[in-house]
Amino acid sequence: MNTGVEIIVGKRPEGILFDLGGTLLHDRISGDLGARMRSRLDRQAFVPFVGEDLNLPQALADAMDATCRDGLREFHVKKWLEDHLPTGSGREGSPENLERFIRTEIIDYAPPPDARRVLRELHALKLPMGVVSNSIFSSDLLRSDIRELSLMEAFRFVVSSAEFGLRKPHPAIFRDAVEKLGSNPAATWYVGDLWENDVAGSSRAGLLPVWLHPDAPVPPTYIPHFRAGNWAELGKLLGL
Repeated sequence: MNTGVEIIVGKRPEGILFDLGGTLLHDRISGDLGARMRSRLDRQAFVPFVGEDLNLPQALADAMDATCRDGLREFHVKKWLEDHLPTGSGREGSPENLERFIRTEIIDYAPPPDARRVLRELHALKLPMGVVSNSIFSSDLLRSDIRELSLMEAFRFVVSSAEFGLRKPHPAIFRDAVEKLGSNPAATWYVGDLWENDVAGSSRAGLLPVWLHPDAPVPPTYIPHFRAGNWAELGKLLGL
């Protein structure tokens, strides 16, 4: 479970930040988001709101691919819709409603085993917690997704890279979240499933990473971190 950091069971951090996809929630649809937009979104579903001339799934995917190729900049679905939807689309065709429809078509979230229990116990201890997600969707939508799965009450805030403008592993998004949390970076854990985005990124920002991954080999460039194979092991790290 441990990888190069001495664990004192029951000694908890001042605060914890969590990754969303792959950590707090597991996505049951595979494939990159651009491919999902092209294959899973029905062009005709958007015709009442954008007309026949705009192939909205293709345009969205192309715009996202172009944005994300530019370093660590992030694409923002809702902002793109606000800029490209014709006026007078009505409530049903509002950017908020279409953003939610797109999310439900290309991502299917479910919490992993033991996540609710661990979060409930941490919340009862009044441990400050927040979420930092690489996402093309707005933080309001992410909060709604987490709330629907009975997890949101544990968190003080959700930071979406779509609104922040930069993706993990850029250290600025971690530092912004730690400031919101009001904790000391060196005493703040960041829990995530990806080595570069979550472990390396949070470490560069001065946080202590927790790699929530059952069996991936540690990369040659070593970074001190905790490791937990699942949420039950994460709870044990925290003395729960």
